[in-house]
Amino acid sequence: MLKLYIIFILIINFLKYIDNNHHFIFYNKCLDNHYFYEHCPLFSIYEYGVSICITAFKSQKFIKNTLDSIANQTWFKNNNNYEIILGIDGCIETLNYIKKIKNNYKNLIVVMMKNNKGTYITTNTIMTISKYDHLIRFDSDDIMFPYFVQKVMIKNYDLVQFKMKNFNIITNETFLQHAYGQFMMKHWVFDYFGGFLPWKCSADEEFKNRVKKFINVLTLNESLFLRNIHPNSLTQLNETNFSSKERIKNILYLKKNTSKIKTWEQARIKKIINDYYVIN
Repeated sequence: MLKLYIIFILIINFLKYIDNNHHFIFYNKCLDNHYFYEHCPLFSIYEYGVSICITAFKSQKFIKNTLDSIANQTWFKNNNNYEIILGIDGCIETLNYIKKIKNNYKNLIVVMMKNNKGTYITTNTIMTISKYDHLIRFDSDDIMFPYFVQKVMIKNYDLVQFKMKNFNIITNETFLQHAYGQFMMKHWVFDYFGGFLPWKCSADEEFKNRVKKFINVLTLNESLFLRNIHPNSLTQLNETNFSSKERIKNILYLKKNTSKIKTWEQARIKKIINDYYVIN
């Protein structure tokens, strides 16, 4: 029995190297069911560690502080099994700035989208090329507190959500609330459920509402990062703020459709990604 198990693991590891997108055929086609995905840490195609996935558009004023806060994570003092994937959503200004500073950061991968298709398609794209079994979705204008990664690397939970401390640059106000767009999830959750819808806003909330009844979710009652609210924030732009037609439409969709999802299969969507190239 032990010999069969070893042979199976060797086959799994061989197959994972023959596919260019970190997803091998045997894993996706022959065992395409939620039981295998749910228990995939036993036969994981991903290395233990964390991929911090950041989307950036017109972020040149904020991104350095964001990357500095990530570089100062306490978890990294004893762990090198991490990567920071920065997905730039077709913004040349942000790209030109990043080129000047990217060599200052360890394990940073910069990925340029060929077209601007929105933050959630960029998220899908960079999470698809990530290699670790924990994924953190983060924004390019926010600041991680030093213990952020340490707090979310928790066993037995598939998704960890938490609070954030808001700083409104416009009004100079500070307040606490639960974060929607920033969270940690296991890679298998992203793979199985298909990632985020190609919305302009609220797709992070839709994702969590769609999958939460099928996975183990932990909600931490503490703030793990500083969220900057500024005129370019999605929640401030006329097209996507809380009173915009786009956001109201998406919220109505959530209320109408989330309750209809009863099975694992119904919670799955087809993942949409962008064309990209890696900046060397």
